Amino acid sequence: LDLAGVVELAGPLSQARVRELIGGSAVLAAPSVVGRDGNQDGLPTVLLEAMALGTPCVSTPVTGIPEVLQDGLTGLLVPQHDPPALAAALGRLIDDATLRVRLACAARARVEREFASDRQARQLAGLLEVDARHGDIVAGSAVAGSEVA
Repeated sequence: LDLAGVVELAGPLSQARVRELIGGSAVLAAPSVVGRDGNQDGLPTVLLEAMALGTPCVSTPVTGIPEVLQDGLTGLLVPQHDPPALAAALGRLIDDATLRVRLACAARARVEREFASDRQARQLAGLLEVDARHGDIVAGSAVAGSEVA
C-alpha cells in the first residue's frame, strides 16, 4: 500500500498518550468486521473513548457499534469490507469541519448521557437487584425502569 511515510504503528502506549493522540485527531476510523469464523468485537472501547474526547468516528454497523454510533447523528457508519466507502466517509469528515463538530458534539453528549460509568454502575446494580429478588433477570427491565412482575 506504500503507506510507510503516512502511517505509524505506534505499539503499546500509556493511557495518557492514547488520550492525547485520539483527542488531537481530526477523525477516528474503527472499521470493525465480523470474521469468517464469526469472531467479532462487542463494542470497541476506542469508539466510546474517542466520542468522549470529542473526536468524530467512522465505523461499521456490526455487533454493538450501531448502539452507540448512529449514522449521521453521532458518527458515520460504512459497510464492512468496503474500503472505498471508508475512504469516502473519512474524506467527507476531513473536508467538512461543520460536520465534524456537529457529530463530535452529539457523540460526546450521547456518551455522557448513556455510557457514563456512574450510569452504567446504576444500571448494573438495578439488574443485580432484580436478579436477587426474582432469581433471574428480565432483559431490559431494570434499564427501562419498569418493574418485574
